[in-house]
Amino acid sequence: MGALSILSGVLALLPIICSLAVLIGLDVGRGPSSPPLFSPEQPKGPDGKPLGNGIKHKSYCDETIGISPPAVGDHYTLNPNPWNWKEGDDGSLCLNVTTFNNQTYPTDSSAPEFSVTWQYPPGPPSSPVYAYPNIKVDSGVFPNQIKKIDEMMLDFEWTYGVGNLTVETTDKKALNASNVNANVALDLFLDQDKKKAQISEDASIEIMVWFAAFGPATQPIGQSDGSLDEQELDGTKFKLYSGRNGADQFVLTWYAENPASKFHGDLMPLVDRLVEMGDTNFPTKSDYIGYMAVGTETYFSDDYVTFHVPQLAIDVHLKG
Repeated sequence: MGALSILSGVLALLPIICSLAVLIGLDVGRGPSSPPLFSPEQPKGPDGKPLGNGIKHKSYCDETIGISPPAVGDHYTLNPNPWNWKEGDDGSLCLNVTTFNNQTYPTDSSAPEFSVTWQYPPGPPSSPVYAYPNIKVDSGVFPNQIKKIDEMMLDFEWTYGVGNLTVETTDKKALNASNVNANVALDLFLDQDKKKAQISEDASIEIMVWFAAFGPATQPIGQSDGSLDEQELDGTKFKLYSGRNGADQFVLTWYAENPASKFHGDLMPLVDRLVEMGDTNFPTKSDYIGYMAVGTETYFSDDYVTFHVPQLAIDVHLKG
């Protein structure tokens, strides 16, 4: 019985011994530069070439340029957008974008991580904003009429810090000490005309959602006239102000008096509330939303400051 058991054990090991011998033989015949025997297939881009799994960091300084990182899911376009700054003027701004070579992000609606480092001197009171570095939704859902939109889900986390490095948390006292004047704002442009709604300069209505404002110069249009309404979303209270900007667009601003560094919720109730109010110049259900972006309006600062968005996802759902 003992001999039979030993024989059975040897027979059971034979397939394993043979497999090892084959693998060892293959490995001996391979050169030092040979590819690994077994490797997972890498994801491929539209051209069919492997993309790899690397991470890229790139900066875009003092220029207006659309940066549209490829993605498996929804698409976004980033823009440094120093629209009120000219070459030779004091101040500067750099947009820093982090992208994945394999084009995959945490969710299909996730945006690339980005940050903005800037410094500008005070500008004229009639035109105090130098730039609106932002990330714009380019998923194809806009333009669309208000009546056809069910939800505008926003998953948004950000920080603002003094210096040229990103910070973990926003220190409002440090920003005040550096005389930082800026906001964190989401921008929507609307019009009865489908084409005009897609062009920020041509749209008749602008809806802004301010998640923060730093410095005494950073005030929403119409703040001196008093608040028209108040709504609470995701634990944040927003007050409504209205007025016309220098381009004669009617601007409606939902303003959070206390910074909301994290917001996870649906913004559509703020748009629906404006329609419900029905005041002259307010949007109607038939108006088109043609443009949606998130960023920071930069007024001025004594020191360089950095706005950082480690997490952003915008997911717009249509009715029906």
